[in-house]
Amino acid sequence: MANISNLPCVEGSSTNRPPLFNGSNYTFWKSRIKIYICSINFDLWSIVEKGPYIPKIDGVAKKVEEFDEFDSRKMTLNFQAMNVLSCALDASEYNRVSGCDSAHEMWKLLEVTHEGTNQVKESKLAMKKGKGLIGAWDQDTSGSESDEKANMCFMEMEDEVQSSPSNSFSSIDDICDDDPCTMFPKETKS
Repeated sequence: MANISNLPCVEGSSTNRPPLFNGSNYTFWKSRIKIYICSINFDLWSIVEKGPYIPKIDGVAKKVEEFDEFDSRKMTLNFQAMNVLSCALDASEYNRVSGCDSAHEMWKLLEVTHEGTNQVKESKLAMKKGKGLIGAWDQDTSGSESDEKANMCFMEMEDEVQSSPSNSFSSIDDICDDDPCTMFPKETKS
């Protein structure tokens, strides 16, 4: 099968449709969707990044009946941003975020799912700087920290599979040099 980038007349992306995210190459999609949303309305990006505007009176959220025109316009921004993100996701990714009440929640869920928590991101960055899979972690593991480490390991394996030219790994042994069962020492109760 021919590589699409080698064809003589390949079209670029549309400026009328958001870039589609199908679960792979999240970093590439993330930067493109940010540019796309900002190009529609910079206030939309603010809603995605910081959360929706919530009209309040004396620190208490207003009821919908109490909204003025300004409140309605600001509330509409959240739904516009949610619509853009929804249109930019395939069915499986949309199902992941369909229960979210704001564009900000959708964005954060996608971010944590595809990049991991801050601890996972830092571990991945450390690995890319050459510290190695185990060397990037503390040797003392406890509860959720070891869960984070396992999550990081599997995310790294997923990255390896996705970056493979033909995704031709025949087993997990092709990805990991170490036995996955021995990578994380069993915790002992003190």
